[in-house]
Amino acid sequence: CPFPADRGVAAFDASASRFAHADQDRSLVIRSLPQGRVLQRLEGKATPYWMGFDRGGRRFAAAGCGKNSNTAIIYDLDSGRILSRLFHPYHTFAAAWDPGGRRLAVGCSDYRVYVWDAESAQCLQRLDGHSGDVVRLAFDRSGVLLASTGWDNRTLLWHADTGELLTETSGNLVAFAPDGK
Repeated sequence: CPFPADRGVAAFDASASRFAHADQDRSLVIRSLPQGRVLQRLEGKATPYWMGFDRGGRRFAAAGCGKNSNTAIIYDLDSGRILSRLFHPYHTFAAAWDPGGRRLAVGCSDYRVYVWDAESAQCLQRLDGHSGDVVRLAFDRSGVLLASTGWDNRTLLWHADTGELLTETSGNLVAFAPDGK
């Protein structure tokens, strides 16, 4: 598969039967695995910093899109069309789907995390706490906890429903363990 030289971001769906990447012409491509056959090219052009399938595999999101890399885009994979464009004040570097696919959290270079309703495209929360760009996000498997990591070398743990900051630690988040611990 040809990849763009600048970002080289890719994603697998939960079943590892599909693979997504930005092609050299900046189109987002979904391929079957293990064959690598092109299943669809999504509407629009993008070279995102992050991309990912929702757990159900029916929607796909890409963050860091647009002229100023400040947009997250949610696609419907049945039609390949854009469902919503989520605009942010600055660059968006990371995102994470909650396990139920109801929310998309997006990390921004204004040091905030924005939590969006994936259906209505309404911003549910703006989480303040980092002192550097937010570059990595993850929900736990229950969707109750949201972890964010910034270039400030801190990982913050939030209550995903209330937006309450629960705790913080130095260092960088990789992911929650599969057993949720």
